[in-house]
Amino acid sequence: MFGRGETHRLLGLGIIGVLLAGTMGVVPLASALPPAGAGDPPKAGAGQTASAAKPVDDQQVRMLAEALDRAAMMVRANLYQRVEEKVLIAGAIRQWYQAIDAPLPERIVQQLDRLPNTPRDRVHLLMEIRRQLRDHPRLRGTQSLLVGLQGFTQATEGHCSVTWRRSGVMQAFSVELDFGVGLELEGWTGSRWTAYQWERALALRRYPPVGYIGDVPAPEQLSAPIHYPWRVRRVIPGSPAHFAGIQKGDVITHYRGIALTPENVSRLFQEWAYAPMTFDPVTGRPLSPACHLTIQRGRQRIELRIAAQEQYQAECVYGVRRDGDGSWDWWLDRPERIGYVRLGPLELHAPLQLRAALEELQQQRCRGLILDLRWCPGGYVQSAIEVASLFLPANTLLARMEYPQVRVGPPASAELRELRTLPHPPLCPQLPLVVLIGPETLGGGEMIAAALRDHNRCWLAGQRSAGRAALQTLIGLDVAELQLRVSTGLMFRPNGQPRHRYPDSQPADAWGLRPDPGWEIPLEAAARLELFRQLESFTLRLPSSREASPLDDPRSDSVRYTTLQLLRKHLEKLSSPAPSSRGP
Repeated sequence: MFGRGETHRLLGLGIIGVLLAGTMGVVPLASALPPAGAGDPPKAGAGQTASAAKPVDDQQVRMLAEALDRAAMMVRANLYQRVEEKVLIAGAIRQWYQAIDAPLPERIVQQLDRLPNTPRDRVHLLMEIRRQLRDHPRLRGTQSLLVGLQGFTQATEGHCSVTWRRSGVMQAFSVELDFGVGLELEGWTGSRWTAYQWERALALRRYPPVGYIGDVPAPEQLSAPIHYPWRVRRVIPGSPAHFAGIQKGDVITHYRGIALTPENVSRLFQEWAYAPMTFDPVTGRPLSPACHLTIQRGRQRIELRIAAQEQYQAECVYGVRRDGDGSWDWWLDRPERIGYVRLGPLELHAPLQLRAALEELQQQRCRGLILDLRWCPGGYVQSAIEVASLFLPANTLLARMEYPQVRVGPPASAELRELRTLPHPPLCPQLPLVVLIGPETLGGGEMIAAALRDHNRCWLAGQRSAGRAALQTLIGLDVAELQLRVSTGLMFRPNGQPRHRYPDSQPADAWGLRPDPGWEIPLEAAARLELFRQLESFTLRLPSSREASPLDDPRSDSVRYTTLQLLRKHLEKLSSPAPSSRGP
C-alpha cells in the first residue's frame, strides 16, 4: 500500500481490540517479545546474565546502530514537536534494558546525560551498549531493532511507532491479522506480527538482515506470534467468522482437521496466515481462503466450514437492533421517527455504509438523528471528510492543520493545511442532529464532531472527548518493509480552537470537545467499559440467536436514552414558531 518514502495520512489510528486505545498508545514491552508457549528461547535475566551469553557480531551491531540512528533522524525531522535524536537513542537504550529485566546502570545514565547529539557519538554509544548486552535471547533476531524503536514510542509519548507495510486488497486500518475470515486470536499484538513478518521475509531471503542480530532461521523454524491454545479474542462484525457464529472466547482445537499441538502450532499458523490467494473464475476478484475449523465452546465441540468468498468489508456502522435478515434497524423511536446510528472505525468504506443508513431513514421521513461517536477511534482522513460531507455544505472548513517540521514528501500545500467537505451538496443538510461523544471518541471522530458543532449543525451530548488531534504519517524505513508511524501535524477546530491534549494539559485547558450546556451526561469509566462490552456482544449476536442482552431494553444505555429524551423535547420546540437558541 505504501512504498518506501511514500506517506499516507490517518487520524487517530488505534487498535480496536485494546478498548480503542487511540493514537499510537505506548505498546506494552512484552508485546514485542516471543509469545509464551510458542518456542520461547530460554529467558535471561532470571539466572542468566548478559555476560553469560555469547558475544555478537560487530558488523551486525554496526548495521543495527546505524539503522536506529537513521530512524531517529527521520523522527526528529517529521515529528510535530521538537525532539533531539539523542533523546530517541536514549529511549532505545532504556528499552533494551527493560526488555531484559535489568536496571539501567548509573554509568549508562551518566553517558546518556552527556551524549553529544552527533551521528558518530550516537552510533558509537549504541554499538558499545549493544555489545555489552551480548547475545541476550530477548534482544536476538529482529528484537534489537524493534525493541529499540519501541523506545522511540516511549520517548515521544506514543507519537511514533513501528509497523509493517500493509499490502493486499483489504486495507482496513483496524484489522491486521484476521486470517482473511475476520477473527483475531489471544496473544497476538501488532508488534509480534511485525516481528514475525520481518523474520519470515528474512528467512525467505527477500531482504538483507539489516539490524538483525544472530543467525537467520529457516522458515519452518519460526515460532508463531500467538499463544497456544488458539483462543478467539475478537470477532470482526460483518466478517465470515461473525456470520459463521464464532464467538469471543472460543478455542480452536483443529485446523483443516488437524489437531493443534504445541509441536505443530507454528507450522499450522504459517499455513493459515499465508494461505495461497485464490480468485473468482468469473469476476477475477480475490477470494478469502476456505477454512475448516473445530472449536471448543464450554463443553460443546463445533465443526465450522467457511467457504471461500469475496473479501469482506467490516461493519463500521451499527443501528439499534438487527432485523431477521441480519440488517440493522435504525429507529430508536419509530413513532417519533428518531433514528440512531453508531459509527465505529473510519475505514475507507465507512462513509458508504453511513450513507446507506441515512438514505433508508430519509425515505421513511426521519425527523431527528442521534449520531453516536462515543467509540469512534478515528481512521482514514478521507473517510472523516466524507462523513462530515453528508451533513455540511460543499467546501465547508472542517479543520485547520499545522505541520511544524515535515521533511518527508512535498511541502504541506494549502489543501493540506485546511480540510474541507466534498464539492457536492450534503445528503442531510437540515436533519436535526445530536452527536454523542465521550472519552473514547478519538481523532477522526473528534474532527467530525467539532466540525458539525462549530458550524452550528448539531448538539453535542455525552462527555468530554479524548483530545487526540494528531495527524499521522507512515514513513518508509530503509529496512525491509518496516515503517514509522509518526505524528507529523496537529489539527485545530474550524473556529481555531485547539483539540489536542498534551500530557501536562489541565482540565480547564482547551482540548477535546465538551458537550453543550444541558447535554452533559456523565458515566463512570467502569460503566462505560461494561457498556462497550455489551455493545460488542450485541453487535455480533446473530438474528437466529435466542440469547438475551441488556441492550434489548433501550433504556440500558442511559446516555443514549437520556439523549433521546432531550432530543424529543427539542424537536417539540423546533416544531413550534419560536426558534431554538442553540444547536442546529
